[in-house]
Amino acid sequence: MAEKKFKNNNITSLLKGDFILGKGIVRHLPFILMLFGLALISISSSLHSEKLLEKSIKLEKEVEYLSRIHTAHKLDLMKMYKRSEIEKLVLPYEIKTSLTPPFIIDRK
Repeated sequence: MAEKKFKNNNITSLLKGDFILGKGIVRHLPFILMLFGLALISISSSLHSEKLLEKSIKLEKEVEYLSRIHTAHKLDLMKMYKRSEIEKLVLPYEIKTSLTPPFIIDRK
C-alpha cells in the first residue's frame, strides 16, 4: 500500500511541476536540453519538407501548363506546314503551285 502512495505522490508532483524546483533538475538538464534541441530540429525539418512539397506541387502545375502550351503551338505549326495553308499564305505574292513535276538534270 505504501508503494501505491509513493507512485501517486510522484505523479502529483510531476503534474504540479515540483520536479523543476528540486535539485534533480540539474542532474537531468543535459538530457532535457537534448530533447529540446531534437524537438526544434524535428519542427524545422517538418516545416522545410512542407515548403518543398508546396514548391513541388507549384512546379508540377507549371510543367503541366507549359506542356499544354507546347502542344498547342506544335498543333498550330503542323497546320501551317500543310500545302493548302502555304498556298494561302503566298497567294498575295502571286506565287502558284507548279503543274509540271520536277525533273532531274543530268550532268555530262
